[in-house]
Amino acid sequence: MTTPDPDRVTLYDAENRLIGWIDRGDPVRLDGTTWIPETDPLFATIEEVADFCAAATARLGVPPVTVRARRGATRAEYLDGEIRVPPLDVGGAWAMRGLVVMHELAHHLAHVAGDVDGHGPGFRTHLYRVLHDLGQPTNARLLELGFAAATRPAKDWAATIGKLLAKAESTANTAEAETFAAAAQELATRHAIDLALARDAVRADHTPELPEEQTYPLGKPGQRWLRIAVVLYTGIARVNEVSCFIASNSTAVYPTGFPSDIAMTNALFESLRAQMVRAANAWIATGEYKDEVVVQYDRWGRDHWKPMHASTARKSFYEAFVHRVLDRLREGHEQAVRAWADEHAENPTGAEVALLSKREKVAAAHEAARQRLNVRGTWRGASTGARSEAGQAAGFRAGSAASVRPESARRLPGGRSALGR
Repeated sequence: MTTPDPDRVTLYDAENRLIGWIDRGDPVRLDGTTWIPETDPLFATIEEVADFCAAATARLGVPPVTVRARRGATRAEYLDGEIRVPPLDVGGAWAMRGLVVMHELAHHLAHVAGDVDGHGPGFRTHLYRVLHDLGQPTNARLLELGFAAATRPAKDWAATIGKLLAKAESTANTAEAETFAAAAQELATRHAIDLALARDAVRADHTPELPEEQTYPLGKPGQRWLRIAVVLYTGIARVNEVSCFIASNSTAVYPTGFPSDIAMTNALFESLRAQMVRAANAWIATGEYKDEVVVQYDRWGRDHWKPMHASTARKSFYEAFVHRVLDRLREGHEQAVRAWADEHAENPTGAEVALLSKREKVAAAHEAARQRLNVRGTWRGASTGARSEAGQAAGFRAGSAASVRPESARRLPGGRSALGR
């Protein structure tokens, strides 16, 4: 039975936001103060991570920790005195940095101290201490403020969404899973509608929630499947009324929107990305794609039949998964707006008006950012090429059964996910 860890997703989102600030290198305005984030060390080898951890544990006054390489690229984790990090050669560039390693060191401190609250207050105290004592006091404060800001809104709606999607994930019936997942997406949209109405109704003597710009890193230059990640993230963002700029090399997106909407986008992206990778890995392992062939033509127009490559099958799986999941999210969003209108007969267009007002505010903030940053050009989009029909069918099925559950993106204690290879 899994131990409840309600703060995990919120903390990961705050850490991702901090990583974006660090990598961007710009001053950060938060809590009425301008902050300059410290630089974060990057590691080239597991041996460098081990040396860093040896010096860190000595400075922190705790027993040393063992550092090992993980063969899978999707997680960094801590377990019983051992930190496991995916190295660069398996796609672990996202994990080979100080903030990720210090997160796992904080799990070590919590383990030594006997704290068992997952990512709760006890763990966060250890994490802030690790950052502060290892030369990143400003980053520690930014992370603390970012987490606090993310937890200010009421959590009743999030708890209900979690319960619905726990049911979606636990049932073996695909139809039931889709029903629960759709209900959860509708509730998420209803929450966004309520927030939009509250923003418009705020009194003049109060400061309303305003759109803001954030950075969300997707990976390092040259990492595979980044374009798929961009399509998934920006599709989720559109459903949640968030606009995005995209890095020319697809390594990051820069969402503009209301903080609560960006937080929902980040949580859904992390969950669905991890589910997509797990489902693809399981399907690739069946070898079903090996029954297919690809036709290629030489310069004289002669056709050549070649076996289907696993990477082509995976790409087709990912594309179909993303297409199906985004369709479901849009359907859930539209259903939520219709349901709100049915329940508020005295003001049936209130939701649409509120959402339109929110879109206009986000669009204005997005355009202001475009002009200030002199953003030019158009993102090239996902690449074309050979297709696997079996991969598309399997990806569509997996997208239909996917659970829109933010908590499902990271399951193991101290684990965090990245797009698979």
